Amino acid sequence: MTPPNVLRSPAAATPLIEQIIRYKFKDRGLLARALLPAMVVHGRYLINGSQDLAHLGHSALKMILSQDGFHNNEGAGLTEYVILEEAGDSNLWWVGFTKELDRFIPKDRVPMSKKAIEEAVANMMKAIMGAVYVDSGYRLEKVANVIDALGIGWMEEDPDDSGTDEGSIIAV
Repeated sequence: MTPPNVLRSPAAATPLIEQIIRYKFKDRGLLARALLPAMVVHGRYLINGSQDLAHLGHSALKMILSQDGFHNNEGAGLTEYVILEEAGDSNLWWVGFTKELDRFIPKDRVPMSKKAIEEAVANMMKAIMGAVYVDSGYRLEKVANVIDALGIGWMEEDPDDSGTDEGSIIAV
């Protein structure tokens, strides 16, 4: 585990995050901004933090999942289902947690409730994708590479699938 003081410094966290997402930033300030949660007091944003990057990243993620569904002739219904599941906050939080990206959330800037931390991690995941999108010159394929590195997206067909629907999410 990385020492706590490394986690407080975006400069020290950057190479660790770049290794996890398999993308090297030209402008590391974008990644530092992606790690900055918004601060809301009395319903007003005091610090925007990563909100604009999170919006871009979430849009890019949904576009990539839509393109994949279209190119694989998956149909609109299944594509929408995959977008809701894969781009949803609960999945993004889980991916961030399993990839240990949650340790880069500045805990002193987030209320310590479980829900608040999960929301902060999900937003950070979206913001990292947004930072990649901006840093790469708005190239969706670079975001797609990060999504692949994180294991987000359409599930690959199992070549050993016997054709039964037992245990599947969607039964036909």
